Amino acid sequence: MSNAVQWFQIQGTDYKPLQAFYKKVFGWKYTPTPDGSGGVMVTPAPGGIAGGIGPTMDGTSKSVAVYVSVTDIQGMLEKVEGAGGQIAMPVMDLPAGMGKISGFVDPAGNFTGLWQPPPAPTASKKAAKKASKRAGKKTAKKTAKKTAKRGAKKSAPKKAAKAAKKAAKKPAAAKKRPAKKKASRRKA
Repeated sequence: MSNAVQWFQIQGTDYKPLQAFYKKVFGWKYTPTPDGSGGVMVTPAPGGIAGGIGPTMDGTSKSVAVYVSVTDIQGMLEKVEGAGGQIAMPVMDLPAGMGKISGFVDPAGNFTGLWQPPPAPTASKKAAKKASKRAGKKTAKKTAKKTAKRGAKKSAPKKAAKAAKKAAKKPAAAKKRPAKKKASRRKA
């Protein structure tokens, strides 16, 4: 689904009891937010989405919001205004390179957030990474081949010497056997 809900947010002026409440009720696991505000990030359960519980940004007593993933946050805000919504939160960069957020109020007064993920690595960065991996694999293969060749060269003289010894022993053993067989035939 395009523009999926990617984040939820529960806020209050007295947010510490909220964090304790949701942890006790649902067993949610938390990590501190990177901005140091005292908020926490909720680790998503399998099949769920991540979220946050913390202080309100505008000083109101409470709010619950969802954030929808978008590829062009500014373009989406223009669409929102064109459809009758109002921008409620200007575009802001998130800490730790986590992308951008913004928000709007729909015609009924409900707040909905927008999240634009950070840009993906460029194609040239991806290509360079792949090339580096390929070069590493090629180098490993070449090294393995060289090692195998060296090992074969070192062991070839030993193998030849063993084969020569076996060959030297076989004819002598072969000559003795027929003589024994002849002798045993005469007795019979």
